Amino acid sequence: MDPGGEVPSPEQFNLLVPYGFWEIFRKKAFENLAIDEFAWANSNAGSVVLYLNSHPIDSLIAAALFKTFVKSNHPYLLRDMLAAFFAGVPQKKAELVNAAAVAGVPLPTQIPGFF
Repeated sequence: MDPGGEVPSPEQFNLLVPYGFWEIFRKKAFENLAIDEFAWANSNAGSVVLYLNSHPIDSLIAAALFKTFVKSNHPYLLRDMLAAFFAGVPQKKAELVNAAAVAGVPLPTQIPGFF
């Protein structure tokens, strides 16, 4: 699932959600590690942040973020949007910290605010 670099509008979500949009997005972004693919991650950064804001952050997401943002070569636009998101929503940052502990992975060191 590739929303084409745009966050779907509320009207589009009303059409997409009953057909499993978020489940497909989660699989693509986090299970299949599309967040580690520069073009996909940077063009879908807004949708990634929207997903994290509207869903629990679990060990799968924590592990995917760690794998993507432990190395210096990573999707920079997504990194910047995640840094702003976690700085502005401290309860979601706490969720990520807890999920990383459950997953047994360190925090994503290349996202400002986690090192």
